[in-house]
Amino acid sequence: MLRRIFSSAASRIVLSAFLIFAVFYVMLPAINLKDRTFITFLIICIGIVLVVNFFSYVLAFLSSIGDKSVSFKDGVERPLKYGLGLAAALVVLSIVATVIGIPFFNANRYRDLITITDGDFAADVAELNMSQIPVVDRDTASRLGSRKLGEMTELVSQFEIASNYTQINYKARPTA
Repeated sequence: MLRRIFSSAASRIVLSAFLIFAVFYVMLPAINLKDRTFITFLIICIGIVLVVNFFSYVLAFLSSIGDKSVSFKDGVERPLKYGLGLAAALVVLSIVATVIGIPFFNANRYRDLITITDGDFAADVAELNMSQIPVVDRDTASRLGSRKLGEMTELVSQFEIASNYTQINYKARPTA
């Protein structure tokens, strides 16, 4: 029965396509030659096609074991050679792309991404007066704000404290 299934080229193509779609569904690689997952997917696809076709050759060889004129190499050598060569080329492409992409070879391009300007830190960053620095942490300030809002009985139902709870400076001083 297996011999009949794998004997026609159409059935081998359908089986290969089904297995490739199943692998694609499981892996979901980005279709991009720069992605290692996609390169791995392509190598797996080549392996699937080789295995499905190689399996048909093995079945044909096993069925003709008694025949002296049949050689195992007949029809197997060329697909294996091209398939394994293509898989090896993809591995080499992946390795070369990885080596070319390392920062050591691209240091000049990375260096030019940022423009460097000279500046004076004291002039660029103004000094902050000590009276403008908050003296409590965020949680304590939130509790103090809730308590202060609770003291205003006429406004309690009208206002709620926002979750981001930022500090408000009034006349360049933090409000208490």
